[in-house]
Parts: sequence; structure tokens; C-alpha cells
Amino acid sequence: MQDEMYYANDMHFVDHIRKFLGETVTVFTTSGGESGAGFTGVLTYACSDYIKIVTAIGSAPECGLGSECDFDFDCGCESGRGRGRGRGRRFPRRRCSFFGLGSVVDIPVCRIAGFVHNTL
Repeated sequence: MQDEMYYANDMHFVDHIRKFLGETVTVFTTSGGESGAGFTGVLTYACSDYIKIVTAIGSAPECGLGSECDFDFDCGCESGRGRGRGRGRRFPRRRCSFFGLGSVVDIPVCRIAGFVHNTL
């Protein structure tokens, strides 16, 4: 198999990137600062203008019952005792003010300096 050269403004480059949709990749950009270290995540979208990488998955809900879990969430993550709805029962609760929402990075194709992926 012959190695091919890909350029960021070439549609063949985007076609090459699309082969790795759903895979974990690292993308280095032509920018400085923290972004110069690259972005690693799951490639979810690629078009001629930009690519989308999910770099962090959001956390699951604390309570699958929605408003039925009436907890007071305070600052910090610590275990405590709380009072839920109904008959004044006390049961353990988890206090945590941070709910992970996840993160997505949109990278313009023209700013990609390097695209790293697995060989298989």
C-alpha cells in the first residue's frame, strides 16, 4: 500500500478523517497555549469545514426519578444525611455541586496540524 499525502484544504484529507468516526483520535492544531498539546477524544463528526470530538462524557443523573429525589445539593462533594420526600425518613445522600456536562471540541479543518489515530 502506497502512502498518500493529505493536505488540510484537500477533500481527500476529510475523507481520510471520516474513516475514524467513532474512534478515539488525537488532533494537534496550529494554535498555541493549552490547545497546542492536542485534543484527544472520540471523533463524532467530520465535514469539509470542521470536525467534532467529544473529549469528556457527561455524568449520569444523580436521580433517575427527577423531582422525586428532592435533595439539597451544597458546595463540595461529601457524604451526608438528608431528608427526602415522604414521611420524614432520613437516608444517606451525596452532596456535590458539580454535575459533569461533558465537553465537545469543534476544530476547523484548516487549523489541523496533525491527526493521530490507531493503525487498526
